[in-house]
Formats: sequence, C-alpha cells, structure tokens
Amino acid sequence: MTRTIAVVNHKGGSTKTTSTVNLAQALVEAGHTVRVVDLDPQCNATTWLGATPEAVDNDVLSVLMMVASIEDATTITASGIHLVPATKELDSVGPYFLKKPGAHGVLRKALADAPDVDFNLLDCPGDFDHLTISALVACTDVLAAVMTGAMELEALMRIENYITQQVELLNPTARLNHILCGRVELGQVIDQQVLAALRETYPDQTMRTIIPKSVRVSESYSAEEPVVRWAPSSWGARPPPTAARELAERVSSC
Repeated sequence: MTRTIAVVNHKGGSTKTTSTVNLAQALVEAGHTVRVVDLDPQCNATTWLGATPEAVDNDVLSVLMMVASIEDATTITASGIHLVPATKELDSVGPYFLKKPGAHGVLRKALADAPDVDFNLLDCPGDFDHLTISALVACTDVLAAVMTGAMELEALMRIENYITQQVELLNPTARLNHILCGRVELGQVIDQQVLAALRETYPDQTMRTIIPKSVRVSESYSAEEPVVRWAPSSWGARPPPTAARELAERVSSC
C-alpha cells in the first residue's frame, strides 16, 4: 500500500523541505519508488530536485485545478524521484478553495488515481492554509519536521490541535505519527534538553534518528541535488539513509 506522508510544520525554516528531499532520495536509493509533491509556493523542493517551475507544462496547481492528472504533472528527476513540481502561483489559490466545495479532497483523489509508488512525500508550506489541509486530507501519515528549538513542543501541540479542529472530519485517520528532528547540534545544551523533552512527551512519535546541522546540506540546495547524492561521503549525508530505513520500518509496522 502506498504511504502518503504529509511533511508539516506551521512555520518556515523548520527543515520540512530538507527532510522531504533527502528522505525521498534515501528511500529511492534503498529501492523504493517515491513521489514528491511540492505544495509550497516557494518551490524550494522543486528547485532542490533540479526542476525549473516555469519550464514545466503541468504542475501541482494544474492537478488541484483538475486540468491535469498526477501522471501528466510528474517529471522524473535524474536521481529517480517522481516530482510533481510547485509553482509560485500557488500563493493565489485560496479563493479557489473557498469557492469550490470539496476542493480539499482533490489531491487525495488525484493521488488515488495516480500510478502506484511506495511513498508519496507531500512538502507542505510553512503555515496552516488550504494547501496544508489538502495534504492532511490526502495523507496516511503526518511527519512533523522540527528543529530542536525552545518552541518546538508548543509547535507540535499546535499541529495536533490543527489536525483535530480542521482535518478530522475530512480524514478521520489523520494524526501526528512521526517527528524528525533536524539541524541538531548535540554540543548545545538547549538541543539536548529539547530532544529529551520531545522523547519524553512524544515517545512513540519521535524518531530515533536525528539529522545534525551540516553546511553540506545547505550547499546541496545550490547544487540542486539531495545531499545524499551530491556529497554522499559527507557527515550530513549519513543520517538520511538511517532515517529513511527507520521511517520505512515505522510505516510497515502500522
């Protein structure tokens, strides 16, 4: 069964795209088929995976507007990821959702009708808007990508409340399943304390694997390749394959 994982956080800069792109590549290299759906108007996952938003005929907005299928909007990257690219025009999609009943279910149906893959990874915007709702309605799992900052516990509680208040009726199975900590500096006391608090408060959801802060990860964005492909021997490239294996094990046990 395809697992559709919404990668969420209600704020920007929380490692959502970093987690999405590098988990996707690590899963592909482990033998899985992976589709990345970029729902963020900033188009960072699209750019990171080597695509130019303006150069494609169809994108995720075409899918949401029901003028193209997932298959029509998919481009396969050089590294084997099936990418449904974003467009900056996603910023203006709000009125469409407000005017069209059932619009939040369009992505779910489009993915159900799409060719099978092992994983769909949905890279969500840095806020709780119609695009994030669409992802949460479509998903089988919710993965919160967080940094080990002082406000992360509060952020996770907001995510849980949002799912309960905005999504539960449309997707009763939606819940916070996985928490992946990124940009961790274990030499910092605050990072150690937050990580310990996360594991105490969310023992089942917090993944064992952590992603340390690495300049190579940031550099790989400019190279338009996931770090596990661009700098595979670097320190920053070592944790994503471990995280991918752990995620695959977690979803297979559900």
